[in-house]
Amino acid sequence: MDKKKRFPVLKLIILLIGLIGIVVAGLAALGPKTTEVERSIYLNAKRQDVYLFLLDFLHYHEWQPARELDPQIKPAYEGPKGKGGKYIWKGNEQVGSGSLEIVKADPFRFIEMKVIYEEPWQAEATYQYRISSDNQGTKVTWRYEADNSYFSRISMLFMNMDKLLGNELERGLERMRDYYYKWKK
Repeated sequence: MDKKKRFPVLKLIILLIGLIGIVVAGLAALGPKTTEVERSIYLNAKRQDVYLFLLDFLHYHEWQPARELDPQIKPAYEGPKGKGGKYIWKGNEQVGSGSLEIVKADPFRFIEMKVIYEEPWQAEATYQYRISSDNQGTKVTWRYEADNSYFSRISMLFMNMDKLLGNELERGLERMRDYYYKWKK
């Protein structure tokens, strides 16, 4: 091939790479910057009892949804019960490893935890538990929040995170309720 024929092919390849880059950047810019999912459940219990139950990572280990994927998950605990307390887990390939730390606690109303996933991928998120009472009982709302990296925003355009994570939060809340009633007996 002579130089004249190679040059247009090279131009075409560079143009296609540039076009792909523009499409990827455009899709990432369109994707959501955050993922926010929440679910709620009612318990027939006193708000303060539910709050104290949620502060205790020994209980969390028993009802967390990851135990369905790995019943042999290995927990470790650090710090006090409540703000500053930490739950560290190491599980199988599906569960991975990471930690939860209680970073905010408003007595009988609100608990916020920082979640750090270490394996199989690295990420950070926030769990929030809002606890309130009304004529139906004590309502626990579990909220998941995470910032999406620039390139993960592309996949978020094609995934229903509300359904995917929402199902996990619902299962977790149901497990929490069932374990709470069993523990309270």
